Amino acid sequence: MKYWIEYSADGEIYFAGRSLALPAPQRGGTVIETPDAVDPTRSVFIADELHELGPRPSPQHVLDFATCEWVLWTPPGGSALQVLQAAKWVEIKAERDRVEKAGFEYLGRMVDSDAESALRITGATSAAQAALAIGAPFSIAWTCQDNSVLELDAAQMVGMLVALANHADQVHQVSRGLRAQIFAEDATESSVAAVAWPSE
Repeated sequence: MKYWIEYSADGEIYFAGRSLALPAPQRGGTVIETPDAVDPTRSVFIADELHELGPRPSPQHVLDFATCEWVLWTPPGGSALQVLQAAKWVEIKAERDRVEKAGFEYLGRMVDSDAESALRITGATSAAQAALAIGAPFSIAWTCQDNSVLELDAAQMVGMLVALANHADQVHQVSRGLRAQIFAEDATESSVAAVAWPSE
């Protein structure tokens, strides 16, 4: 079995594979044998030499066949900084959503805060408020992230909803602060690249 690639005049690797014999070109390129398997998504063939570029840094990066490097794709009329800012904001929003749904501390325990759990908290709080309004007894056993159980009265159940709201607000405050850094008037490619969600 032979490893092979088909590459274009500018070095783009169209296909890579393995077969008993070298195949005919499929896209009008040149087919050559290689000593090992090649990943066409992270390699180029320039000046009779195979260059491994490593993993693609982000979906916004493209291969620069002249320099054999990953570079940020720049849209017509745009800039590399704008592309990097947009990509970084997508990254921060994804982390914001993850942290918001990862849980929050209440009465010394970690409580789930995903969408389904938030609905359960809201529903249970409504029941607790109704019980308080008519002076009826209320108690609920709430299962925490570690499967321990919190025994809550009506006031404590309402407090859990307040804690959930505070958790979400704190997460979004961090997100807004990072967005301000990303899109600051004096932002540079290096300053934007350095923006990261604070470690927990």
